[in-house]
Amino acid sequence: MEVRRETSLEAWKSIHPFLGKVDAKIVELIRRFKGLTSDEIELMTLMKHQTVSAQIRHLSERGILEPSAGRRKTRSGRNAIVWVEPGVPGQRSLLDFGKEQR
Repeated sequence: MEVRRETSLEAWKSIHPFLGKVDAKIVELIRRFKGLTSDEIELMTLMKHQTVSAQIRHLSERGILEPSAGRRKTRSGRNAIVWVEPGVPGQRSLLDFGKEQR
């Protein structure tokens, strides 16, 4: 257990200085293309899946991104969430559908 915790901490420390830049790049791309899947972001940035998915989760938890009502196919043919910025005109968030039904 201790080794795993130490290596996780080392990994986090090694990437921590870059997280702001990674976040900014992901949000910039999602804004420019009015929504992207994590797979599309991976292809555009050449970032690893683990990096992109972790940052999208982090951005979503902070309310910077949210899942849209849209889905697109990944390279493997599976449906993927299209991530958007909250409140951007022309983008339908899943959260918007909940508001309509109230």
